[in-house]
Amino acid sequence: MYADTNSSKASTKRKDPEDSEIQSRDLCFPALEDKKASKDPLIIQAQIFDIAVRRVYIENGSECDIIYEHCFLQLPKTIKARMTNPTGPLAGFARNRVWPLGEIDLDVTLGNPPFARTETLDFIVVRAASPYNLLMGRPAIQRMEMVPSTVHAMVLFQTKSGVGIIKSSYD
Repeated sequence: MYADTNSSKASTKRKDPEDSEIQSRDLCFPALEDKKASKDPLIIQAQIFDIAVRRVYIENGSECDIIYEHCFLQLPKTIKARMTNPTGPLAGFARNRVWPLGEIDLDVTLGNPPFARTETLDFIVVRAASPYNLLMGRPAIQRMEMVPSTVHAMVLFQTKSGVGIIKSSYD
């Protein structure tokens, strides 16, 4: 989005495909046919820098991206040193108002080459009991151009080489 200098309204402008490394392609899920639709949450694996992170929860109802403290503490000191002070509380998190420990920008990679995509995402560091390491909410879904489907138990996303697919690893 950019601000239009001639009006107070914000406008959306899509990049010209020639200017972008990632080309838009049709994202199509396979037919379910004899398979039953999944009712499980979408749990995937991602990488933070070169570190594999399992139990990443894709939650399109969340307004923020979260890294839980137990996962944050496993990161190298050089990465943890990038954490900044929180800007305010999280309202509605675990049905309470929670003060985060901090905020941090992390390079997150989805998929495997050649169908991989890396973006820098803004995470809020939270101390809370959770079976998950990361919660990727709407900001990550939009930034990574993910199309999650709980019915298909998979996530599709655009890459330089085509459409990336990650199947849910819920167990």
